[in-house]
Amino acid sequence: MRRIASAAVITTLALGTLSGCFLLPEAPDPKPEASETEEAEADSDGFAAIGDCWDTNFADMAEWSSWEGDGPVDCDEDHHSYTYFVGELEADVQQGWDDGSTTSELAGAVSDQCSPLLVELGVPETAARAGLYFFVAPEDDWEDGDHRIRCDVAVSAVDSDWNEPELEELPADIDDLIDDVDENAVDYELCILGDGYGPYDSNEAYIADCGGDYFWRYAGPVEFPSAAADPYPSEDALYAFSDTACAALGIQDDEAVLPYIPSPDGWDAGYRDITCWFSQGQQQSDPV
Repeated sequence: MRRIASAAVITTLALGTLSGCFLLPEAPDPKPEASETEEAEADSDGFAAIGDCWDTNFADMAEWSSWEGDGPVDCDEDHHSYTYFVGELEADVQQGWDDGSTTSELAGAVSDQCSPLLVELGVPETAARAGLYFFVAPEDDWEDGDHRIRCDVAVSAVDSDWNEPELEELPADIDDLIDDVDENAVDYELCILGDGYGPYDSNEAYIADCGGDYFWRYAGPVEFPSAAADPYPSEDALYAFSDTACAALGIQDDEAVLPYIPSPDGWDAGYRDITCWFSQGQQQSDPV
């Protein structure tokens, strides 16, 4: 049976938790020299600076819209997150915060800015275990015109719960992570073992080693070609397109395409991406 991704699932994917395939570019200097003024500004208000390292966990990183934890640690100490960008949000958003929570419009705009910068750093979108996390200025500061954003990278650990993964300890030098991603690309792909028909249908799901046994391997999104005003197409049309388009992302001989297509509500909200997974091995029964 095929799967229709709910609006909530599509929103999560659109925000950069998972993303599609890009070639690995040459990594730039991940920690450029900051001027004394920039360093003083970063230290004075405690927002963040490029090159900061943080001793943190997934639950806090996923829950906080603006940073609520302690300050950065020395990168020689244990840490699980690295800040690779701090700057102004380039996009204009109608509403950034709403009653204590960031809006999906703001989250989408931040993700759109942070995601390509992570690729430029040297982490291709196929390395989906290396996830993007972002933070924005607190609500009151945002309303006063402070539209700074912070983009972090952290790596979800194999054998941990996909819904609340453990984060791997990062090396002291971020270049070592970039080199490892480059040399061992398959180790950073996202593979899942679970008890459902697919990764989003599982009550329990765990991150698996893509070099070993897994049920599902994340491939990336493909965009269904359509105009913004086009009505929702038939499911048959979406699935027919996904069978070919998803397979082109690099399906292996022992895998089958498992696509998640937009729901009608997601389509009306503007989402056109089909989320592609490849399934392998014994598949679980489809839940009722």
